[in-house]
Amino acid sequence: MKQLPVLFLLSSLSLYGLQAAAAQGTVVECPGTGLRFTCGESQVAICWVSNEGSAEECLTPPDGLSGLPLDLWLLSYVLDDTLTVTTMSVGKYLNILEKGRWESGDYRVTFTLPADWNGTRSRAREEGRE
Repeated sequence: MKQLPVLFLLSSLSLYGLQAAAAQGTVVECPGTGLRFTCGESQVAICWVSNEGSAEECLTPPDGLSGLPLDLWLLSYVLDDTLTVTTMSVGKYLNILEKGRWESGDYRVTFTLPADWNGTRSRAREEGRE
């Protein structure tokens, strides 16, 4: 299981309402904490919550990834596991991507995809399958 990222400074800023300055961006709400965190427009906003506390993170997708490889990159990071095209076809992984959350015991991850996300979810939306 992935350890909570050590982002005490960002967590402290969020506690005092001094969120990352972005006129528009990707926003995530941390479940059970009342915290809201804003990242840049093209970043994935992630909140990690456990009994140990919470942390926020802004994740910038690597250049050149789109479609399924982009989805695999994000889910592998969030789940701290190596996913492949074969495992990605399993409904639970697609569900995590669609809902933007995953839980295991007391460990919860919530994330928000940026508006310009170019993974399989955005392609389904463009093709009218959502």
